This record gives sequence, C-alpha cells and structure tokens, in this order.
Amino acid sequence: MKLRRILSLLICLTLALSSVMVVSAAEGTPNVTVPGAVSGILKVSDGYMITDVSNKLIWKMDSAGNYVQRIGLLAATGADGEPVGAYHDGLYTTAQFMEPWDIAPYLDGYIVSDAEANVLRYVANNLVITAAGSGKAGAKDGKGKAVEFSRPTGLAADGKGGVYVSDTNNGLIRYIDKSGNVKTVVKDLVEPTGLFFKNGTLYIAETGRNRILSFKDSKVEVILGPAKGASTEAAKPGFIDGSKAVARLSAPCGVAVGDDGTIYIADTGNSAVRMLKDGKVTTILQKKDNSTAPTRPRSIAFAGNCILVTDVFARQIISITLTFDDVATGAWYSNAVKTVSGHGLITGTGKTVFSPQASLTRGMLVTILSRFRQIQDKNAVIYGESSFSDVAEGAWYETAVKWAADNDIAKGNGGLFAPNDNVTRQDIVTLLYRYAQAFGLNTSKKASLNSYSDAGLVSEYARPAMEWALGSGIMKGASATTLNPRGTATRAEAAQLFTGLLTFAGL
Repeated sequence: MKLRRILSLLICLTLALSSVMVVSAAEGTPNVTVPGAVSGILKVSDGYMITDVSNKLIWKMDSAGNYVQRIGLLAATGADGEPVGAYHDGLYTTAQFMEPWDIAPYLDGYIVSDAEANVLRYVANNLVITAAGSGKAGAKDGKGKAVEFSRPTGLAADGKGGVYVSDTNNGLIRYIDKSGNVKTVVKDLVEPTGLFFKNGTLYIAETGRNRILSFKDSKVEVILGPAKGASTEAAKPGFIDGSKAVARLSAPCGVAVGDDGTIYIADTGNSAVRMLKDGKVTTILQKKDNSTAPTRPRSIAFAGNCILVTDVFARQIISITLTFDDVATGAWYSNAVKTVSGHGLITGTGKTVFSPQASLTRGMLVTILSRFRQIQDKNAVIYGESSFSDVAEGAWYETAVKWAADNDIAKGNGGLFAPNDNVTRQDIVTLLYRYAQAFGLNTSKKASLNSYSDAGLVSEYARPAMEWALGSGIMKGASATTLNPRGTATRAEAAQLFTGLLTFAGL
C-alpha cells in the first residue's frame, strides 16, 4: 500500500512570503484509505508514526512521505456517519482502537495512548496488546490490568526505557517503566495533555490551566502561565505575546523543546503555534480565516530544520521552517531573519530558503504589514474593498492590497497597484510611516538627514518618513554617511526594518 506523500516532499505552499507548509492529510490515491484526524506524530529512524483519531488507526509513513503500513482495523461507520472505534487486541490487521491519541517508543516497538478506552496499547511484531489499564476509568497504580487510567493522552519516552503518560481526566502524570509497572509521579494538575522529555526534564502542557510546566527531580515548576495560587482572572485563557509575566495561552495541547532551549507550543484554544525564547513569547503561526490552518493544533515533532504540527480538526500536518540554508550564522541580517520568521512576519520563499538578497515587492510589503497588524492587534481583521485591475481575485496578496489601500497605507496609480514592482528603501519606510500613523504608533520623534551625503536624493514625499525611521531607531543608514534612499530594498533589509518596528511598537 503506497499513498501519495503528505509532508515536506509532497505539497509545499511556498507563496512569496511563506515557508509554512500546510499539507492535507486526506490526500491519497483512489480506493486506498488515507489518514484522517492526525493527532500524535513521532519521528523514527525511517519515517514517522502517526495516530489517526478519526479512522482509529496507526499509520507508518516512510522518510519519503509514503504510507507503507496501517496498524489497526478501519473503524466502522456509526448511525451518525462518523467512524466508531472499538477496543480489541490482535494482529495489525485485526486490532481495533477507540481513540489513539499519542505514540512513543517503548521496548522493541511503540506505546499508544488509547484515550477513550482508558488503556495504553503496545504495538510491536505485528501485534497490538494492552500494556496497562483495565479499560475502566479510575486512578490505580500497579501493573497490567490492575492499572486504571481516566483518558490517557500525551506520551513522552525518557530514553531509559520508560514512558511518561498524561492521565488527563485524573489530573495526573503517570510513568510506565520497561517492566510495565505504572506509578503516579505528579498530582493535582488540571487536564494535562502534551508531554516532551528533554535532557532530564519533562515538559507538560497543562491544558486546563493554560500553562506549560516542567518536572525534574520530583519538582514541578511553572514555565509559562499563571503561578500556583494565581487569581481566577490571571488563570483565564488569553492570547497575549510578550514577556513570560504577561503572555497568555489558551488550552495548550502540545509542547516541544529545541536543542537551543526554545519551547514550541501548540496553543490549541487560540488556533496558533507559539514560541518561548529568551523569556519572550511570540506567535509563529495563527489561523487567519476559515481557509487556513492551524485550527486545533495538537502535537509537535522535530524534522530537520522544521517542526511538524498536527491539526486534529483541520486534518492537516503543518511544517514550519525554523532555520534557512541561505542565512549564514553571523550575517548582519541573521538575527533579524530569526526575529521576523519567529513572529511569522517574513518567512521563506521556499522550505529551507529565505532569499535574503531578493528584491522586496509591493505585494510582499503590504502582506507583511497586514501580518504586523495582526500581531499588534490579535482581533484585527484584514479586509478591504479597493479594486485594482492588476490584482487578480484569489491572488496571495489580494486581501492585503485591498486592506492597505483602504487604510491609505499604499495607493495605486491609474487603477493599477503594481504588486510585483520592487520597492525602494524610501518606499518601504514610507509605508511603515503611514502604517504607524494609521494604527496609533508615535511618529513625533524625528532625526535630521543632513549628516548623510545623499540626503538630497530622498524624495519629498519620503522625507518625513525617513526622518521618523532614523529618529525612532527603526532604520539605520546604508552606511555611516549614506542612506541609499532609491536603492531597491531586499528581503534582508525588510527583515531588519520590521525587527526595528517590532521593537518600536513594544512587540
């Protein structure tokens, strides 16, 4: 059985500004069952193991993105037309699952949290058997069928043969060792789900309290979210970027930690993927409208220079590029690229390519500004009614162009917008200035242009903007003595300018 590829080697939506790949998990060849609601994802040496809570199956996908194995009997359809699972051990072709939530390495195979069945299943050697759990909801430690869970979900292997388990409805973290013994290691949580183990620390997405925890040496600490004993108001879900002290999440269900200590979060209630780095939370990806993902992000896995995020509602796997092959460490723009890509402002022109020296176009620029607006105001709606004959319906920049025109940020000429025309350094600063005036940023601070030898080349319309950008620290000269105002702006320069605008706006 071989299906069409669904990850990075299959469909890559590489619009001019986006390396975020949204891949349908319902893609497949005729007459072949394909994944539905992908939930847990585990990278293995030769591909990925994926749980499917819709079809009640486990899928094995090779490193080329082809489905090479299906574990479990396809769920029957109930009276309401939805798949109905069952709890039945057996061969890969006959075993049945109720709700396979997550998957982790265990012994010579894998352990699967079958949430609705209240058990852990062991998958290996063409067999699916019950590793722990009676099938009855409860909270008992022990071994085998003496154990009771109440909706086990997230899993994390500790590298020593054991696996941590989120016992969600009991508010516990349990641990199953390599001999099958289950014990409770953390109590008094509210609906813990996603888990991740790194360098001796267990990271916990405590969904019910909208926070991320760490567990090490028998001690639980709050990494992000309301502290123990926080007020009811402080513990409410929210959607705020910024320092750890003010940032808020909403029902996070997934967590993963990079080698550099960056924490990635599937912020499920906010339909977003967030990042905690250097004490600051930023939004990497957020659902913009009914046609985009993520909707209900759940699990996160690393794959090379990307993170893969499952979306159980949208039935998609999202790949987000973290680093770019053409951005050298130490390049003058490298930190700016990390900043803007981390905010989802300017990502790549391809999956691993940023194209820092490529020219910036008008369509790109207004799209970045529209994204900036949604970072500045999470409730902002990007919409406009302006019409241009050279902006085709459905073009990737259409909505941003109309929004920018309606807000007097970027105007057309003679019924044309010229979305593919390159912009100059003074053009990009002018649009930033108009944005600042339109949306409440201070434009009063100015600096003189007289110290620059080419100040006379600054067009009259751009002078106030250039003075503001220099005075506010958003922009620096092309050199110590020049501005190069009419030089074509590159994507690297745009990254630097928008990094300055983020700092200026306190974002």
